[in-house]
Amino acid sequence: MRTGMCERPDQCHLFDGAEEIRHNGGLKITFGSGIVTPKNPLFVATGDFHLKSKSGHFMPTGRVKDTVSSPALAKANPAGASNLDPACAGVRSELGAYGNSPEASCVP
Repeated sequence: MRTGMCERPDQCHLFDGAEEIRHNGGLKITFGSGIVTPKNPLFVATGDFHLKSKSGHFMPTGRVKDTVSSPALAKANPAGASNLDPACAGVRSELGAYGNSPEASCVP
């Protein structure tokens, strides 16, 4: 069973693992079989749930480019909001904790 924490169920990307993911006291959700295919979302670091991006992930001092990009970039619900994302994130938000926020990662 896959469980974790997300702010919005349509913006979640979780994978099987020992660490429970929590961010901003979000809703606890449980995914049934076939709803989410487990993949490593490529978080920036332990405890930092920004998604890696070859075009840049958020840091308080500016965007930092990674050598790989998360498979969760631009994968949120196509009808979902993305108006708070930076222009570099495109028109479809990420499935990360920072989807539809100024801290969303850029799409390569």
